Amino acid sequence: MNLDARIASDLIVADDVKILAAPLAMKQGPASSAPQAVVHTANPAPATAAPDKAPFWNGVSGHLVLALKKVVYGQFEVNDIAGDLKIGPDALALDQLRAVLGSGGEARLAGAVNFAGDAPEPYSLKANVAVSEVDSAPLFRALDPSKPPTVEGKFTLSGQVTSSGMNADDLGQQAQGDMSLTSKGGIFRGLAKNTGTNVIAKGLGFAGNEMAAVGQLTTALQEFHYDQINMQLTRDQSLDVQLKDFSVISQGLRIVGTGTLTYEKGKPLLDQSLAMQIQLGARDEFATLFDAIRKLSSETDELGYTKVSDPIKITGTPAHPDTSDLYIFLAKGVGQRAIEHYIPQILNLFGK
Repeated sequence: MNLDARIASDLIVADDVKILAAPLAMKQGPASSAPQAVVHTANPAPATAAPDKAPFWNGVSGHLVLALKKVVYGQFEVNDIAGDLKIGPDALALDQLRAVLGSGGEARLAGAVNFAGDAPEPYSLKANVAVSEVDSAPLFRALDPSKPPTVEGKFTLSGQVTSSGMNADDLGQQAQGDMSLTSKGGIFRGLAKNTGTNVIAKGLGFAGNEMAAVGQLTTALQEFHYDQINMQLTRDQSLDVQLKDFSVISQGLRIVGTGTLTYEKGKPLLDQSLAMQIQLGARDEFATLFDAIRKLSSETDELGYTKVSDPIKITGTPAHPDTSDLYIFLAKGVGQRAIEHYIPQILNLFGK
């Protein structure tokens, strides 16, 4: 089949398309409805996928132009989708796909999928991606509408993606590449206290000033306005995502660190296991509060923030970060100040 077509629509709802496609999928199933004999074996061999012998667009060639006014997928909306797809016997080439996001940003995608039937992984992909002003809040709310988004701001993303696979699904799963993310202002909740975390141990009620400092820190860290977020992401052959040069900059606090998102098949990126180590830097009121519990070093970073004395581990997931290590660290600061202030006085009384 040779195509030279233009696909246009005022509105496409993805869920409706799935419903309409369901009868077609059923027709493509087994022609006979006769019951099949089931053979049970003691140790059945795991099913293994075989590489496609022909591309999934086999038998179709030509030129396809997209002009879609609006596409709705769940709570996400994309407008003014325009693209130019060239279909050959062994390649799909997307010259430029452009779309306006519901948040007001823009996405651009260009790349090609090639097919080599004699290769163990016949499909290969190379693409360039550029997205501007994408709103992070709906992505977090899609995973947990009951929880405030970990980060609430608009991001610009750019990078390159490569992949190879045995079939179309495998091609998507195996995607690798380098991405750069930046944001110029928003709300950061990545250091908020987890529900149930015991910040101050019982028995330290006499350390009033220190407990007040930790209380103020806990409140300030629940959410604060950031001026800038920068992050470099690399997805390698293990399909894990390496977080490099991660930084959050606000007026009184700077966060820098590195980490890893461990790949889990079928899970969204923001719901995969996170392991990070961060270094906090403070100034102004944040510096005063960290100093009140003796958790501020004498070292300053290149931007003039005074470093907090110890690095902090963050685990959990990006959607639900586990910040227990940070609040245990703060509680130890109360204990340390209590020892410095009060134990010498008690020993002095015993001496008398």
